[in-house]
Amino acid sequence: MISREDVIKFIDNNLRILVISFALLLIILVAVLGFSIHTQNAEKQKADKLAAELKARIIPPKEFWLPVEPLETRGVILSREPHTSWTDDEAEKWYIVPSAESMAELRSAGQTQIEKILESVP
Repeated sequence: MISREDVIKFIDNNLRILVISFALLLIILVAVLGFSIHTQNAEKQKADKLAAELKARIIPPKEFWLPVEPLETRGVILSREPHTSWTDDEAEKWYIVPSAESMAELRSAGQTQIEKILESVP
């Protein structure tokens, strides 16, 4: 166990080193505190600048124009009757019968994806 006399003797022998160490520790602490405060101020200034930019974009209510309700919809078809089937012309225009080659390509692409998914399954 360390006695009180040993501690006093150690302090007397190393007083200069201890004072310098504590002074350096205090300087480092003050520097870290100053840097922390500076960083917080910089972030606050950045946030204030962004808030001012956003506030400048706000349209004043006097300048904002709203149309009279209800809106007129002249010439616009709001809904239509769906057809239950295509006419022969529509079917000829929009529907293409897939070839055997394109179906085989589609099947192989799907099979590749399935195999890739199932690789990781235990």
